[in-house]
Amino acid sequence: MQRVFAARRALGLPERCGSGSTDANAAAALGIPAIAIGCCEGSGMHTLHERIDLGSLELGCRQLVEIISGA
Repeated sequence: MQRVFAARRALGLPERCGSGSTDANAAAALGIPAIAIGCCEGSGMHTLHERIDLGSLELGCRQLVEIISGA
């Protein structure tokens, strides 16, 4: 979590946590600590009206690189 928050700070993104149904649920159900990282803005997730703002993907990818590299 510290690495995630540091990456978000470096990119000017808010440090926030939330709960919801994510791919991290499978690991968490087995007692494995897990987090899910959002990498885009959108609405209507997992519905017929799902929409992703393609313009937000560049910043989302930069966030993932920061987290993985630990830069």
